Amino acid sequence: MIKNLLEEIGSPSTIGIAGHTRPDGDCVGAVFGLYSYLSNVYKDADIRIFMEEPAEMFSFLKGYDRIDTSFAYPGQLDVFIALDCGDVDRLEGAKKLFL
Repeated sequence: MIKNLLEEIGSPSTIGIAGHTRPDGDCVGAVFGLYSYLSNVYKDADIRIFMEEPAEMFSFLKGYDRIDTSFAYPGQLDVFIALDCGDVDRLEGAKKLFL
């Protein structure tokens, strides 16, 4: 499965990752787990996390300090991955980046 993910992503210079609004533990885990993995694989890529700030108890996770709660990005990302979200409307602020 990971091999297929990397084939799908290709060689991006920018990657956005988001989860649903009011992120709970499984959303936070999925987003930061993928961020950690991709930041090890794509060392030169600009990888951004777009989500509402999760609870402080998750602040130990790699990438917590990289959360962009403004949902602003100049231009278009090469790859955008939405996790733990069955409906595009639950992306809220990240919806415009997804579309």
